Amino acid sequence: MNFLNASNNIRIRYSDNGDQSGTPLILCHGLTATLEMWRNQVHFFESKYRVITWDNRGHGSSSAPANADEYSTEIFANDLLNLIRNLNIQEKVILGGMSFGGHTALQFAYQFPGLTKALILSDTTTNTVPIDPDIPPEIYSSDPGINGCYLAMRQRPDLTMHLKELEIPTLIIAGTDDPMIFPHLAHLTDNIPRRKLALMKSCFHGTSSQRPDTWNQLVSDFLDHLNNFENSEHVV
Repeated sequence: MNFLNASNNIRIRYSDNGDQSGTPLILCHGLTATLEMWRNQVHFFESKYRVITWDNRGHGSSSAPANADEYSTEIFANDLLNLIRNLNIQEKVILGGMSFGGHTALQFAYQFPGLTKALILSDTTTNTVPIDPDIPPEIYSSDPGINGCYLAMRQRPDLTMHLKELEIPTLIIAGTDDPMIFPHLAHLTDNIPRRKLALMKSCFHGTSSQRPDTWNQLVSDFLDHLNNFENSEHVV
């Protein structure tokens, strides 16, 4: 088990597997999950990429501050930046995330576009109706870490109109039976200039675990063709 003990007194648990000379592929987990959700993807990609997974603050064995002010997607993106720097990664990274993790990945790509080679947004979208910070939010969980992350997810900034500035090749994956995400995909597809959309039939939220072989192949094909990238949409 590996840990980054950051200067801000936050400890981040991470896993660093695969070809250490390969392009870093960093995967961000969903809400209430841990880095273990990516076991199948680590096994699939580690022969070709340096696969890094991590527990977002508030999750798993990473730090979980009691103060809700210590949670936001901007803070999560900076935690990831600290991890990249700690691992002495000098090149652009391939960054992917599922749902809540997709929010972190998108925020990171927006904040640090020069550090991101390609983006994988799975089961996720933008936030067009952030909750009013002046209204006391409901408690999602008695766990302060999970609740802080939930509030951060609900209050995350709406990046929809900033996506037109994002020139990073992006793969968007969603399940056709996901009522949380499927109806809102246009927020991504209509605004990200360089994007591929892959819809997975008969999948709901969590496509990477429901049909992992298909999900892995979609990502692999996307990454293999970055040099001759063309926008596309298809159903698998």
